[in-house]
Order: sequence, then C-alpha cells, then structure tokens
Amino acid sequence: MSRSGRHGIELQDAQVNTDVATLFLVSVLLPTIGGRSFVQHPKMAEELSKMDPHRMSDPIRRFATDVYKTKDGRWYQLHGSMNAEPTMRMMGVSDVDVSPEEAIEIYADKVAQWDAEEIERAANEQHKQAGVICYTPDEFFSSEHGRIMSKEPLWSAARPLAGIRIIDFSRIIAAPAVSMLLNLLGADVLRVSCDELPEYAPTIVDLQTGKRDANLDLKTDEGRSAFAGLRLGFDCAALRKLGPSLIYMRENCYGFKGPLAHRSGWQQISDCLVGLSHLQGKFLGLNEAVVPLLPNSDYQTGLVGAAAAVQALLARTKEDVTFDIDISLTQ
Repeated sequence: MSRSGRHGIELQDAQVNTDVATLFLVSVLLPTIGGRSFVQHPKMAEELSKMDPHRMSDPIRRFATDVYKTKDGRWYQLHGSMNAEPTMRMMGVSDVDVSPEEAIEIYADKVAQWDAEEIERAANEQHKQAGVICYTPDEFFSSEHGRIMSKEPLWSAARPLAGIRIIDFSRIIAAPAVSMLLNLLGADVLRVSCDELPEYAPTIVDLQTGKRDANLDLKTDEGRSAFAGLRLGFDCAALRKLGPSLIYMRENCYGFKGPLAHRSGWQQISDCLVGLSHLQGKFLGLNEAVVPLLPNSDYQTGLVGAAAAVQALLARTKEDVTFDIDISLTQ
C-alpha cells in the first residue's frame, strides 16, 4: 500500500454511513435550540427577520421565484433573487397582499404571455435578473453552453487545515458551504458581511456557525480602509498584494466559460438549465419541469469547492505554487 507524501503513514479505509451523510443535503433544516427548530426561537426569529429587508416572505414576492408555463408551451424558471422588485417590474406585477395561491396565479398569467426564449432574454440581458428555460438534459448538452461545460472538470485548479486562514466574501448557500466545510476541517474563516445586503436567513445557523465575522461596507471609505485600502471588486491580483501565496476561489451559476457565463443565477436556475428539473418532473409522472426540493447543487458545489481548496493547500506544502480555482453550480 502506498504512503501519504505528507505524513508518511499507511493509507486507511474509511466507512461512511450514507444515511447520515445524506442529511448534509437537508442540514439547513436540522439546527435546533432547546429541542425546537431554530426558527421557532423568539430571539432567533427576531434576528432572522432583520435579514429580509425586501419582504421576500410575502407571497407576491416569494412566488416571483417558481417554474411557470410560457406561451409557447415550455417551462421557465422565473427568479426574484433576494429582492423581487426588479422581477415584479419586468412582469408588471403590483406589490399586493395576496395568498400564495393567488400569487402563483398572477405570475402564471404573466409568464403565459411570453415565449420562453423571449422572457429568458428579457430577464438576463435587459433586466439583469436570473432566469432560465427548463431544458431537458439532451437540450442542455446539445447547446453551445452545455457542450463547453460538459468538457470542464468539477473544478479548474490544475494542481493540487489548522493554521489556514480563509476570507469569505460570499452569501446564500453554495460558496458559504465551501468555507463551512473548510472550517469544519480546522480552517480559521473570517466572513465579511454587510448590514446593507440581504441574507438568506434560513441558512445562517447551518452555514455560518464557527466563522468569525467582520461587518464591512466595501462601498464606503471606512470599509475600504478596513480592508487594506484595496478597491471594491477584489480580484486575485489585488488580493495577492496582501499575500502572494493566497488561494483564490470564485463561484457562480453558469460556469466561467461559454456564452452564458456572464449571467446571474441560483440553484433553481442551474437545475432548470442542465435538465434536472425536467427529470424531477418526469420522475414524479408529470409533463412539466419541477425544481428539486433540496438545494442539492448548492451543497454539492460546496463539497467540490472544499475538496479543491484542500487539494490546493496540500500542493502548496510541497512546492511554491498558488491557485485560482473556479467552481460553478452548472459544473
């Protein structure tokens, strides 16, 4: 049996309880306080409510994110992001107090007035809002973007955690899951948050526990000064002025190659793009796209990113190298 290059010990077998491991995909639902779900704790509920400045819990805003049928008989993933107002303006939807059923009907009627390709172009290119046609797997892999991304590995680092320090500029699920996993492996994670930006409150306990937090508004002089005077939009070159051996990781929805790389996106967008939502609907016996219930691609991207970072850290112990790592929900 071969030996580890770093520690010189025999490689060992690992046994994984797959029933328990699968709970990782629903870990956002599992935290409890005093034996009850954390969202039922009064103080926690009060704090979580502060993270929803755009009232995304209101039905008319919440259901700006859902799959609706288009005029040409296709299915489209509409998305309201963390602030549904741009999507509502695009669709001509008023901010009204309605039931979930009424909100769904309003959006269904609006989307039914568009052809699928027309609304996709309008959302992404004109209004800069996430949204995508629900493709079949064959449609995705035969598209230009699908052909390009199908040739990409899970991560793009060509070379391959006490004492490791990580700065986390991310929000929502996929990228915070990367730093959460690295934190569980012993890395010291400093999360840069900002009170002026919305958060996806249900994930805070699961994905941010164990991280230190620096609340900075990088659009202000004070915030920029607090982060070594660097400009907003820190790229790898700017960050490496602080540390030449930094490992730089970025994450997006569509991937960093292909004609759709510039688009914004979410887990639902990726699931519809690559055909997962089509397959989910087919699995349920329905002739429509259904977005998978769990944020599978978000958490799987977190796992891939953490593995890529660990591999890069190991390689850095052996030679004078650094890495720019790209990961995406689509990959």
